[in-house]
Amino acid sequence: MRTNALYGLDAHGKLFCCDEEWVASEDGVTVIRKAAAGNNGSLYTIYEIVLAPHYRTPIPLIPEGTLTIIYITEGTLAVRLNEQTITVNAGSLVQAPEQATWVAWNPTSSRVRCLAIAAGALSQERCVPVLPIG
Repeated sequence: MRTNALYGLDAHGKLFCCDEEWVASEDGVTVIRKAAAGNNGSLYTIYEIVLAPHYRTPIPLIPEGTLTIIYITEGTLAVRLNEQTITVNAGSLVQAPEQATWVAWNPTSSRVRCLAIAAGALSQERCVPVLPIG
């Protein structure tokens, strides 16, 4: 059994598995692709993002033009959606539509941890079929 992976059924009813993948870890930001999956045109990727205190560079690697939903699990996140800026705390959810220009950063002296779900941002080559047991 794999750890930190997504299991699911593809459009043909075959079991597949996508492993967690470290996408970026550099000065102040860590991005982990937790899962990528899709069925019948409903594609999504889930990222875990950790921002260091006062991290002010845009979050990397989330493709532009995707519906992105950010759930803050720890800390406070500032988000600019088009021309409006909001500050949201742990437990809050922010939705950035496909056509919106957005950027998020950490305005505090504590780290921020969040999950970002990007609809339409699938990396199918990360998924492999799982062979039946027996």
